[in-house]
Amino acid sequence: MDEALAVPDGPAAFDGLSSQPPSWQAAATLASDVDTSLVLPLYGERAAVLGVSWAGCAGAAYAARRESAEAGETDAFSPSSLPRRRMYDRVVVLTRGGADAATLGAIEHLRDHAILTTVVTASAASPAADLAGHLLVIGDESADGRGDGGGGRGGDGDAVFALTALALLRANLHEDLRTAIADGATALAGDAPDVGASAVVLGDGWTRGIACHAATTLRAGGVAATARPAAELERAEAAMLGPGTTVWAFADVASAVRDGAIAAGATWRRATLDPMAELLLVARAAAGASTRRRG
Repeated sequence: MDEALAVPDGPAAFDGLSSQPPSWQAAATLASDVDTSLVLPLYGERAAVLGVSWAGCAGAAYAARRESAEAGETDAFSPSSLPRRRMYDRVVVLTRGGADAATLGAIEHLRDHAILTTVVTASAASPAADLAGHLLVIGDESADGRGDGGGGRGGDGDAVFALTALALLRANLHEDLRTAIADGATALAGDAPDVGASAVVLGDGWTRGIACHAATTLRAGGVAATARPAAELERAEAAMLGPGTTVWAFADVASAVRDGAIAAGATWRRATLDPMAELLLVARAAAGASTRRRG
C-alpha cells in the first residue's frame, strides 16, 4: 500500500515525534483495558482496517501482523476501496481528524450493513466520532477535524497518530511493547541520520506496511521515495541505484542485491530497531531533508 497521496510538507509534518514512546505506553495501557479489548478485533474474527496515507500504512502493517499471529483473517484498505459486498465481523477505522469524506462514507456503509465498527481517532468531536459504533480516542486531541493526508497543513501529525494507532493494535495482539518503547527513546537520541535525494524502502510481511509509512514520511520531507517488497528488488536494478539514493531495508535482502547497490554508490541502511522505533529515525531523517531543501 504505497499510494501516491498528498502528504503534509515540511517540518510541521513531523510534529509530535518526541511524544511517541510515552504515547505507545499509553496505547498499551488502553489496549489492556477490558472495555477496549472488546471493541477491537477478537481472536478468530474476520476483520478489516481502513485508513488513508500513514494510517493506511499502519493498517496494512497490523493486518499482516494479525494474520501472521493466526489471530484471524484481516484485510486493509483505503476507505474508498472497501469492498461493498464483503462482510466482516468487525472493521477498525483509523482516522486522526475524523472528517475525510471517503472515510465517513465507508463508516456509513458499515453502519447501514450492521457491521461492528470501531473508530480510532485523535478527535472526539468529529463527524467520524459521531458515526462510530465504538470510539477510541488516542494521542493528540488537537486534530479538531483535520488530518487524514488531505494535503497542506491539514495532515500535520498524521504520521505520529498512525504510529500510536499501530502501537494500540499491536498491544491488542498481546505484544510486549517494552522493547519498542526503549528503542523509540534510542531513535530520538543522538544525531539524526542523513538520507539521499531519493530512497527505496524495503519491507516483507508486516514490515511492508512499515515501509509504506517510511516512504510516505520521506516524501513529506521532499525525498523521492518508494516502498517495495524486499524480494522484488533485483540485483540488476539495485546496481543502477547509484549515488544520492538511500536504500532503507526493514527486511533481509539477498547479499548480492545489497552488495550491488553499495557498489553502485547507494547508501544502504538496515533497520536495527523495532520497526516502529526505526520509523522515528526515518522521520528525523525526513525532517532534516526538508530543512536542507528549504535552505
